[in-house]
Amino acid sequence: MNRVNQNAILTGLLLALSGSTLAVAQDQFASDGVTNAGSPVPFIAAETNTGAVDNLPEVIAGPFQRGNQAYYLLEPSTWELSEQAAAEYFEAHLVTINNADENSFIRNNVLNFDGNDRNGWLGLTDRDVEGNFVWINNEPVGYTNWRPGEPNGGTGQNYVGMVQGFPLWYDLQDNWGDLFTPMFGVVEVDIPSVVAGPFYYNGHTYYLLSISNRHQADTAARLLGGHLVTLDDSAERDWVRSNVIEYDGVPRHAWLGLSDVHFEGIYTWDNESLSTYRSWLTNEPNGGESENFVIMHRGINNWFDAAYNWGDEVYGVVEIASPNPCQVDLNNDGVLDFFDISQFLSTFGAGCP
Repeated sequence: MNRVNQNAILTGLLLALSGSTLAVAQDQFASDGVTNAGSPVPFIAAETNTGAVDNLPEVIAGPFQRGNQAYYLLEPSTWELSEQAAAEYFEAHLVTINNADENSFIRNNVLNFDGNDRNGWLGLTDRDVEGNFVWINNEPVGYTNWRPGEPNGGTGQNYVGMVQGFPLWYDLQDNWGDLFTPMFGVVEVDIPSVVAGPFYYNGHTYYLLSISNRHQADTAARLLGGHLVTLDDSAERDWVRSNVIEYDGVPRHAWLGLSDVHFEGIYTWDNESLSTYRSWLTNEPNGGESENFVIMHRGINNWFDAAYNWGDEVYGVVEIASPNPCQVDLNNDGVLDFFDISQFLSTFGAGCP
């Protein structure tokens, strides 16, 4: 151990004695800055190995972050199929716009993300009661941004979109894009929050997310700069369960970054790792094409396959390829305390090889 590291560690030990705590990421998504974590989005081959589901439009860009929300851009399609895709892929809806800032964000940062003007479907419709426009997610209608003279389509135009490169709204027929210029669906997704972390292991950083479906957890992982966790061996598996999933002693189900969404029966990691390590429960995987994502069972180390919206409570585990920034957090638990002193004394006593 060189003198620089000794000094750093001794300084940290003094901080530990004073009870200092490292920053714990409880709200990683508070910024209103624009984040596009990748285009296209590979996990949206949805629940079959053939690409789209029932001819639904696929995701072509996203996620784009604004505060605690993320947005995805779909391929051109009708309003109804775009809304169905939002529900199928994310258990979400076409976008609800609550103010002028969000309206500008959708136009400038989602629809025009690459500098190309696009028309976009919003989640506003009067398909049920003519003239009574409502958000498809049942939020109350407050902010609107109609073009002067709109809405004007009567019973033949029941769906709302932005067209012609402007942030103004028009009422349109469902197949407007087929008749005129393409309409791209904009999907709004809630981002699960960080409930614990950072935790550090073997040069990587880990976070535990709040309960969500698998696609929402994947969105949050990408926005944090990583992926849902890849487990390379039994040591990492056991460490993740004990120190991340059960950080407070409570057993939890947890999403892993493993799926066969692209080719049925061929499981691959989201981060494209070639790790062949598996820890299946007996008789798993067994779900066929309806269960393409992998969960670590609560309280044990073994895994099973499940649908992306599996009904029980499942937490996401995020892994980022970045080491612990604090050299003196010797036991990598995010806290400077007596246990770091104990780790130092054990290491010091052992001497150098």
